[in-house]
Amino acid sequence: MMTLKSGPRPTSGGASGSSSRSGRDDVKPRVTRTTGFGNSAEDFKYVADIKGGVVGFLEAMDQSLSGELVTVVTYMPWCRSCHHLRHRLRVLAEAHALAGSGAMFYEIDLNANPEVHKMLDIHATPTVLLYCSGQLVDEFTCAGDSGPRVMLKHIEEQVGSIPDPWHRIRSGPSPESPTPGTTSSVPATEDDA
Repeated sequence: MMTLKSGPRPTSGGASGSSSRSGRDDVKPRVTRTTGFGNSAEDFKYVADIKGGVVGFLEAMDQSLSGELVTVVTYMPWCRSCHHLRHRLRVLAEAHALAGSGAMFYEIDLNANPEVHKMLDIHATPTVLLYCSGQLVDEFTCAGDSGPRVMLKHIEEQVGSIPDPWHRIRSGPSPESPTPGTTSSVPATEDDA
């Protein structure tokens, strides 16, 4: 079982000056490394699977109080688009980890956590939730082949840029994506003068 570090919790800037969930510093998030559908534990090296229902979800979201972006992908085990997006999430999480980003990545099986499903009021999967400083900053559904691009677009809007090798997330080369080992600069044309 993998347990996330639970350091001192920052206090909120509210009128009371303390966290609304004070007294819970000794509780560690119920997060485990998981395998399934033929994936190895190595595939899940940078993405944690949230367990423990609502309490486990809220404890994991407390990690976003550090000010870093927390990405949560909600999925159903039978959902083909979910499996595709979860694979891309793992690649993105690895890129962030290798770049030294403090961003955190989670996934949660809504079928196994019906209380969380109800609490979040998720109507379609895969739904991606982005949290920062304890607040939900973005929520979107990204099914189908365009799902990974939609996820990247929303995450880029929150963090400004995706660390290299972000091009591995895209489903194929595109004119605007750089090739491995190159920058994304565009040569100047006469119209730019």
